[in-house]
Amino acid sequence: METLPIAQPSDDIRAKTEQIIAKLIEMKHTNQQTGQLLLDWLRTEFDVQEPGKQLENAITLGLQAFVNEGRKKRPRTAKKLTPAALKALQEDYSEQIGPLQQSKTEALMLERKGNDLVNKEIMNDLAKREIFAYCNPMELILLLAQSLKID
Repeated sequence: METLPIAQPSDDIRAKTEQIIAKLIEMKHTNQQTGQLLLDWLRTEFDVQEPGKQLENAITLGLQAFVNEGRKKRPRTAKKLTPAALKALQEDYSEQIGPLQQSKTEALMLERKGNDLVNKEIMNDLAKREIFAYCNPMELILLLAQSLKID
């Protein structure tokens, strides 16, 4: 079986990919900071000392699930949430989680864009080698897997 070297990206693809990766790293850092601030806020304002997996991943929760989880993680000895405290919890959800959810959507779009750039470069490299003309689809899949070191 023929072995294929991994395609070297063009300068343009490399530059675009590096920009995408830098943006994704920046977004991840910002999202982690925001998430930590949210947990700190829950700890100080609502006495949520052990947030649990749900609140640690609050971006996946809807408003009501967030409020319910916040209530559930408060100590049993804590007073019921006042209407003002409940409103504050709901407002913080809107202020913090909404942008995090938008950021997650943007990150997914950037990841797809980067993936598309890499795949395009691989396919261009394979086309340059005229592999398509000589391979049946199964052979092509095996060659791609081999070039990407997939077993």
